[in-house]
Amino acid sequence: MNKYYVWTVWFITDICLATGLMYSPVMLYVGMAVVALHSIHFYKFSHHAFSFPMQVRLIYLGFLILGQLPYCRWINWIQLAGTTALITVDYCPLARTLSLMSWNRTRALTWKFFQTAIFSRPVSGSIIDVVSPELVKKLHPERDVALAN
Repeated sequence: MNKYYVWTVWFITDICLATGLMYSPVMLYVGMAVVALHSIHFYKFSHHAFSFPMQVRLIYLGFLILGQLPYCRWINWIQLAGTTALITVDYCPLARTLSLMSWNRTRALTWKFFQTAIFSRPVSGSIIDVVSPELVKKLHPERDVALAN
């Protein structure tokens, strides 16, 4: 999928989230619709409901919905910070956290692995390519991912 298209969708989501938190709460629902439509569109291309990019989108949507509960608005503020980091410096805290989950890695969860996932420089593409290239090779043999030592 086109990287510019994906960035634009996250930018629109970030604008909806910021506007919804600061001015008009209805914009949070618009943001939810944008993420939901993006997830459906992304699914059409990936054909895997639980591929790593789909996990990011579905968890993000879940957090948007969870933030609507009483006393949970702080979740949406954290999402705003994370989405702003994604569109400005290409660092996605949610994707990095998800890369630590057992189903997204083939290595043991060690301190070094944790440091690589969380503190490595922003990457072009998916963090899963950096922290679990073996998993990417296994699930997507057609992709050209260099195996890390």
